[in-house]
Amino acid sequence: MNCYPDESFWVAVQVRSRHEQIVALHLRYKGYEEFVPTYMQRVKSDRAACKDAPLFPGYVFCRYKSIGIYGLILTTPGVIRILGAPGKPSPVCEEEIISVRKIVSSGMPSGPAPYQMYLGKKVRIASGAFAGMTGTVVRVKNKHRLIVSVELLRKAVAVEIDFNTLPPVEISVLLPTMEPSSASRLINDASRGTERQAMRPHKGSRPNLMPSYL
Repeated sequence: MNCYPDESFWVAVQVRSRHEQIVALHLRYKGYEEFVPTYMQRVKSDRAACKDAPLFPGYVFCRYKSIGIYGLILTTPGVIRILGAPGKPSPVCEEEIISVRKIVSSGMPSGPAPYQMYLGKKVRIASGAFAGMTGTVVRVKNKHRLIVSVELLRKAVAVEIDFNTLPPVEISVLLPTMEPSSASRLINDASRGTERQAMRPHKGSRPNLMPSYL
């Protein structure tokens, strides 16, 4: 992966809780390119309602200019630190940012996923909206999810994909089907707005909504 472009690179800025958007706004005013990826999260008090929530709570991605002033970011209200050594921020790989952008803009059900919960060989998507993206594919409830990691944060995001876009030669690397009950114990429920009118659950069962890891 290309982590260090010639003139600038992405860094992860740790921010105070629920300050992602306001920090991003301040950084934008200072002339920095910022990125706060979000997804639709179910509201616990209202199963039919969803809200926009950060995919990586407590972090804002910012394009750091190698000739820029390090302190301009650190003095931004709400900023705690930039990941890396003092004065030498660690880069977030460009390909990871591109992949997360594709997921957010795709409109497909997506959400946070446990980092390194899955073992197995990574695959490269052959076609469709996620063509060229690399990640681990898992299967839950007969649907396929692509798990993409941001290594610096040790966090991951999952998105529903079309099985037909997977390279035929790589199908054998899919993990065994994961029981929905096992998945629900590991992750929190979440959904895209498109999932809000999904099939109503039977009494005593979980709603048919996309879990946060998908």
